[in-house]
Amino acid sequence: MATESQKAAITTNALGAAVLIHRQYFPLMLQDRFGDTVWDNSTQQFKGGSFRSGLQLLNVLSKGYSDEINL
Repeated sequence: MATESQKAAITTNALGAAVLIHRQYFPLMLQDRFGDTVWDNSTQQFKGGSFRSGLQLLNVLSKGYSDEINL
């Protein structure tokens, strides 16, 4: 994928080194936080990303409050 010079540049950069260390579970962390809402058969519940769920809650609350203000 990456050339030898690109690999060297990535490993010398502190951020690049951190990404290389965490490259195995970083996509899993993103999926856990921003993943789609799916049905979990083991818990019999819908499961969604934690950040996405929080943002949806804030969106619903803001729409509810704006409706009360417009009345």
